[in-house]
Amino acid sequence: MSLWSERIVAALSSRHPLSNSEVIDWSDLKDEIFLLSQWDPGLDLRNLILKKLAAPGDAPKIETWDASNENVLGMIEAGLHVSVHCESWTSLSYPGVRFREIRDSSGPSHITFTACWEEHNRNPALARFVETLRQTHHPTTLS
Repeated sequence: MSLWSERIVAALSSRHPLSNSEVIDWSDLKDEIFLLSQWDPGLDLRNLILKKLAAPGDAPKIETWDASNENVLGMIEAGLHVSVHCESWTSLSYPGVRFREIRDSSGPSHITFTACWEEHNRNPALARFVETLRQTHHPTTLS
């Protein structure tokens, strides 16, 4: 079940040359080193970076850390490389970090959050949880 979608933003040190741009093109990031958390949605963001920037014989440089997204933003604030995050992170205050929308020729990049479960699982708690998700995220599809 699709739940919601968020735009993807670059997190950059306020000292990074690209931090003065309102919008960044993916191609502007091709020579950067990306820092990501191993925690969700780190793997999905890593896959997005690879999809947008990988070319035959040329893969983007990605460092994945066993650290929270907050710690990764702390490293960005210290001036280490760049990161990508969901737009919801832009509401948090990191004085030395600027968030910038990332686009390509088709527009802004997005990540979709979904819920998955096994249909044959008849656990009553799961059924109530799935029903709550439906009511919250798809209220018009209820019968």
